[in-house]
Amino acid sequence: MSEGSDLEVSYETPNHTCPNCGEPVFQVTVRGPSDRVFGPCGCRIPNVDR
Repeated sequence: MSEGSDLEVSYETPNHTCPNCGEPVFQVTVRGPSDRVFGPCGCRIPNVDR
């Protein structure tokens, strides 16, 4: 990163929790146009149109 950057990245604390189980979400795997898997909990989340 360049000096003076405002971007701060934390790899220790996740920014989101799983809506199904409440566990921290560190990754989202897209398995198709309407299927996502949160990790590391493994909960499957269908695509929801907003």
